[in-house]
Amino acid sequence: MKFLLKIKCSCLAAILLFLPIVASAQGLVPCSGADCGFDHLVILVNRVIDYLLVNIAIPLAAIMFAVGGFKIMMAGGESGKISEGKKVIIDVLYGLLIAFLAWVIVHTLLDVAGLDSSYSFLELE
Repeated sequence: MKFLLKIKCSCLAAILLFLPIVASAQGLVPCSGADCGFDHLVILVNRVIDYLLVNIAIPLAAIMFAVGGFKIMMAGGESGKISEGKKVIIDVLYGLLIAFLAWVIVHTLLDVAGLDSSYSFLELE
């Protein structure tokens, strides 16, 4: 029974944590109704990838870095717990590397396709 309560509390906390992020997703769809074409689909995919990377992957990676660091600090000299914390940090680094490589690949393909920087949701350019 306590396990079920922990799961419910964790789900509620996750919902409350990510609700503002979901609400900030407006502006992703570049068109409305019948005027949508294939180019709008490409723009939408790019905006979703930008949004997921900036608003979800980076904050989640920061949280997981903190978890890994906390595990290392609280290990108390136990090598198993220290290696577990290091594994979390290394896995986060791999995840961020994969996410950023996906972003680079998508932006490179869009640049090769001839789209200008107006498709970007981030407007970093």
